[in-house]
Amino acid sequence: MVRVHAPAVTPCFPCRSCSKVAEQEFLTTDRTQRSLEERVTRELRNSSVDSGLLSTSGGKVKESSCMSEAETYDTRVQAIRVYNHSLLEGFGAWLEHKGWTSPTIITHLGNIYLFASYLVYAEPLKKLDEATESDVYWFLADWFPRKALWASVHSVQAYCASFKKFFQWMGETSRVSPEIVAEVISTLKEERNVFLAQVAE
Repeated sequence: MVRVHAPAVTPCFPCRSCSKVAEQEFLTTDRTQRSLEERVTRELRNSSVDSGLLSTSGGKVKESSCMSEAETYDTRVQAIRVYNHSLLEGFGAWLEHKGWTSPTIITHLGNIYLFASYLVYAEPLKKLDEATESDVYWFLADWFPRKALWASVHSVQAYCASFKKFFQWMGETSRVSPEIVAEVISTLKEERNVFLAQVAE
């Protein structure tokens, strides 16, 4: 299996000031897993989706060309977030039907919510149902340990459980192919020690 290398973490627009805004907003808005879970709870209770983790509109862009690029990026990200919103709702309903408790459901939704933000952190932007085992691998092996201030052995274990359930749900509802589900589950099992080693130090 050929695994595509992780995308560069630089956002798709070129201006460094935009990049700094996106980075700072992520670090200051979601400093803990608890705040992330609370945010997911609020969003799923509302019919609309707010600007999200990676909106760059909070910073003043000096160059008009960069503003145009940033606006295009924000528009694309917002469209993907609206699309993902229905997937998160469906996943949450599936977990509830399976008998999981509300705290557990919120944890799984929070984990997938952050993964969704990773998928639009850099080009190519992806929806949740466009993710592959390569995306899961590089999220757990590289991006999450570097970017999440709460990354730990426990949180990585929780993410592995969330990914397994989420892709099983997407497979059962024909949102991804059985091959994608099998590849993700295989990666979670075979690369588990790699993922844990990144946060064990």
